Amino acid sequence: MHNLEQQQTLDNLFNELKTRKAAAVDPSIKWYRNNRISPLIWFRVSGTIVILFSIILPTIVSSNLENQELISSVLSLTIATFTGLNAFFQWQNSWQSRSLTYKQLLELQENWELKMLQAKYEDDTEEAKKTAFEATSELIVKVSNITEVETKSFLEKLKFP
Repeated sequence: MHNLEQQQTLDNLFNELKTRKAAAVDPSIKWYRNNRISPLIWFRVSGTIVILFSIILPTIVSSNLENQELISSVLSLTIATFTGLNAFFQWQNSWQSRSLTYKQLLELQENWELKMLQAKYEDDTEEAKKTAFEATSELIVKVSNITEVETKSFLEKLKFP
């Protein structure tokens, strides 16, 4: 076990590492948590509108409605708009990529917490410091790498419709 001075030093170290983790990692986790669902919603809504309006359009065109041309034009414009927006923003890919990235970030965070717990109960003070430093460094680097890869992938898939 650690003496009182060693324990205080370790507690200070752990607090500083948690602060650095909060600054370097937590914003990414929060961003992916908050931004993974909106592409799914846009994908589902736009897909539903395109399908429904595509089904309705031939019926409107073949009918004798008073505003047939206007209704057909609005439906066609809406179909084209949502098809183009979906092609440009790649909502399905964004949703899938962000959800996977969020899951990976949570797994990394959980692994970090376990390693910090291991360091906390390490009998050797120097080994505890080493474990805590390595765990935090590894977490920050891996989170940076994962988010960089996800961002590059998103940007590479963006194409002019």
